[in-house]
Amino acid sequence: MNEVNSVAYISICSPKTSPGIYKKVNGFINGANKCGYQAHAKIIEPCGVKGNILFINKVLLAKEKNIVVRYIPKLGILFFLAGLLHKLRNKNFYIDVPTPMTNHLIEILNSEQSGISKSLNIGLIVLQGSIPFLSCKKIIQYSIESSFFSLFCKNKILLIGNGVCCDDILLRKNSPSWPDKTFSIVAVGTVAMWHGWDKVINVIAEINQDNAIPYNIEFTIVGDGPDLQKLIDLSEKKGISKYINFTGFLSGSDLDRQYEKAHYAIGSLGWERVGINFASPIKTREYLAAGVPLIYSTKDIDLSNISDNGMAINVDTSLNNKLLKNTLSNMHLQKIPHPDTCRDFSISKLDFHHKAKSILSS
Repeated sequence: MNEVNSVAYISICSPKTSPGIYKKVNGFINGANKCGYQAHAKIIEPCGVKGNILFINKVLLAKEKNIVVRYIPKLGILFFLAGLLHKLRNKNFYIDVPTPMTNHLIEILNSEQSGISKSLNIGLIVLQGSIPFLSCKKIIQYSIESSFFSLFCKNKILLIGNGVCCDDILLRKNSPSWPDKTFSIVAVGTVAMWHGWDKVINVIAEINQDNAIPYNIEFTIVGDGPDLQKLIDLSEKKGISKYINFTGFLSGSDLDRQYEKAHYAIGSLGWERVGINFASPIKTREYLAAGVPLIYSTKDIDLSNISDNGMAINVDTSLNNKLLKNTLSNMHLQKIPHPDTCRDFSISKLDFHHKAKSILSS
């Protein structure tokens, strides 16, 4: 092993319970290898205290020159100690922070944990503050961190968009014909409040009852999650159940077929519910890599320069659904971007090859 070019990404995750994280870790490794590094993943299965101990062991004993670890807030002080240890060993220690800490606190508050567990977790995270990040080389972040949790370490933060492994995603052959009597949209992911897909259902209820709009909208939601029943109940309440399809979790060719049928994909539209106003979801990158243009909300570091050609349409739903409704009710004026256009952008800007290079050369 060439120690100078060696890379390890260490994370607790599983292809079954956390497929998004698992794909991200392996995507990063593939991207680093494309850049000429000798990279490999060290993945620990989630198994409570035992899993945390195995994780800490691998982090402390890692021998690679470049060590990337996925952050676990409750183990924050151990990350600080690991950073000091690897600094003494002349190694590069990177902490990958998937969610800004302030937003993580909001997620805890909205979780189903008991009141005592919430208080203990929040108290621990607040007491640690920015200490866990002070000893690392770089803090990899995908949204804006608060001043409290970035105290004394703002110069270490590398703000970057999430990546995607384009080679692993099948490019759809064609877009469905348009204009047509039905405008088809798809959303994929954990069915939770921050996706804001209830907003889409509410808007569809208005549009599909408006005879002046020359099409109906059909919405397919792929995935399971805590808000699934709420969306089913909402579609029934609005009287549009026949237009809203719930497939449950899909992967492989079953998921590919949903992409083939969709004119556009729907990203996350409810970030304001967890206090996020800057994000780069992996799923939106997967949509584009599959050749599906998307409708999304909030700021994205990678997508701001492609909205003009229709590949990514930003709708601000933080105040109300007016822009979302205006967009979805005027799609007959929109030309559907060709799948190759979306794919080419993904390869040139979003692939893990570029993301890994940006991180490891920082």
